[in-house]
Amino acid sequence: MIKQNKLILHFSKRETALKWLFFSFGYFILFVFLENPVYKTISLIGKEHIILFSVFCFIYAVGTLTNLVYMKNNFEIKNKRFYLAAVFMTSMFGFVATTLMPNKAVGEISLFATIAHWFFGFGGIVVNTVAVLVILLSFMKEKNTKALKWIFSLGTGVCVLDLLVFLVASVLARGNVQKSKNGFLEIVPMTVTFFVLYIINHTDLVSRCEVRDEREKSLKVRDESIFSAVCFGSLGFAFIIFTLFAFVRNPIHYTISMTGTDYPIGFAVTSVSLTCAFILNFIMMFRKNSYRNAAAWFLAIAGPLSIIVCVISPTKMGTELDLAHSVAALMFFYFILASFLLYYFHFRKDKKRKPFLIGTVAIIIATTVVALFLFVIFKQKYGRTGLTEVIPLEFCFLCFYLENHSEYFSKIKETKEASLR
Repeated sequence: MIKQNKLILHFSKRETALKWLFFSFGYFILFVFLENPVYKTISLIGKEHIILFSVFCFIYAVGTLTNLVYMKNNFEIKNKRFYLAAVFMTSMFGFVATTLMPNKAVGEISLFATIAHWFFGFGGIVVNTVAVLVILLSFMKEKNTKALKWIFSLGTGVCVLDLLVFLVASVLARGNVQKSKNGFLEIVPMTVTFFVLYIINHTDLVSRCEVRDEREKSLKVRDESIFSAVCFGSLGFAFIIFTLFAFVRNPIHYTISMTGTDYPIGFAVTSVSLTCAFILNFIMMFRKNSYRNAAAWFLAIAGPLSIIVCVISPTKMGTELDLAHSVAALMFFYFILASFLLYYFHFRKDKKRKPFLIGTVAIIIATTVVALFLFVIFKQKYGRTGLTEVIPLEFCFLCFYLENHSEYFSKIKETKEASLR
C-alpha cells in the first residue's frame, strides 16, 4: 500500500531545507568566531570548545545534507558523481569530531586518526564546495542567465584565491605547518557552499519556488522501502564509523573503549550508531523471515542496548567502575552473537546459512579462548585486545548486509513453498 510518509515529506520540503540551511550557517558563524580565526583553524578552535565543535559538526552535516537531498529531489543533476561525493563526505563529517584530540588528552594516537581527521574535515569542505560549484555550472549552461554566471564566477574566483593564499602561506611558513594555518582558509569555501546551495534551492534563478512547492504535494513513498532504507543507511553509517574508530589506534593492543578514553565523543557516537543499526537490522531480519523466537528477540534488543552502559561508565583501566564497563561490553558482544547463533541454528538446513552458523560458533569460541589466554597467561586485567571486537562485529555487519540488503539468501517463505511442491 502506497501512502504519504510525514517524516519524508517534512525533510523534502523547501521550508525544512531553508530552516536547516539558515540554522547551520548561523551556528557556523558563531562557532568560528569564538576565537580569532586568523590564527586558528576550526579544529584548533574545537580543541578549546570540544562539545560545541561536536554540535557544530552535527548541525553542519544535517544542514548541508538536507539541502543536497532536496536539490536532488527537485532538479535533474547531471553530475551525479560530484553529488554522491558531496553526500558521502558530508555524512562522514561527524568523524571529524571523533578524531579531534583535545589538548588535555594523552596516549598513543595513530597517524591514521590524523589523516582521517584532515581527509574528512578539510577534504570534505573542498569536495562540497567543488561539487556545488560544478552542479551550479551545469544549471548555468542550461539556463544561460547572467546572474548564474556572475555567481559561479564569483564563487570559483574566491575559492581559487583562497587556495593561492594557502599555498603562499605554506611556502612562507617554510615547513612550519602551524604558521600556515588560518581559519579563513576553511571559512571561505564553507561560506561559498552555503551561498550556492541557497541560490539553487531557495531562489528563482534555477527554478521557480512555486513549481517546487507544487511538486512536494505529489510526493508518495512506500513504508517498507523507507524502513529498508533507514536500516541500510544506519548499517552503512555504523560500519564506517566503527571501522574507522577501531583503527584510530592499533586494534591489536587497544580496544575501542581504550581509544574512547581520549576520544569520549567518538566512542559515544560509535556506540550509539552501533546500537541503532543493530536493533533496526535485527528487527528487519527477523520480520523478513518470520522468525519469532522470544529468546533471540530479547538478546537482539538487550545486546545492542548494553553498550550504552559502556558510554555511561567509561573504562578507567582497573577501577571498580571498570568492572561494570567490562560486563556491559561482554553482554554486548555475546548477546549479539547468541542472537545470530539461535537464528542460524533455526535455519541450519539452509545450505547457504549453514557456513554462517559454523562461523558464528567459531567466532564465539575463538573470542572466548583469546580473552582467557590474555587474562590467564599475560595477566591482563580483563584480557583486552581490539581484535575480539573488530572481527566479531565485522562478521555481524556482513551477516546483516547479506540477510537484509542483498539477494544472497532466498526468502524462507519461498523455500518452504518450494519444498511443499
